[in-house]
Amino acid sequence: MGGWGGSSIKPFKNKKYPLNGFSALTRKRHFDDHGKEYGVNSINEYEKLAIVLRDKNIDTNIREFISESGLRFKYDIKNNDFLIYKENGEIVTLYKPDDGYNYWERQVVKYGSKE
Repeated sequence: MGGWGGSSIKPFKNKKYPLNGFSALTRKRHFDDHGKEYGVNSINEYEKLAIVLRDKNIDTNIREFISESGLRFKYDIKNNDFLIYKENGEIVTLYKPDDGYNYWERQVVKYGSKE
């Protein structure tokens, strides 16, 4: 399995986004929930980490797929960073799943495109 590497789940190329970061309505909540996982001291530092992952190219450590609803799921295997963002670039969430790659694989099965 492994995300984009198999069957019908296809990667897509990075592009410029009209929105760059979390929604103003959710950024503080996400920082409060997950900022400590990253050892950062500010919302801006946490948001920057999310943007950097969003903009990384797919490689042996970075997996990505698009759900049927259009959400983009991205996972950094090496750092255990899980990200969801919208087509317009708005970040939905960034966190470190407790069970790492197994969590990623469950998300692929649950939300991956079924073409």
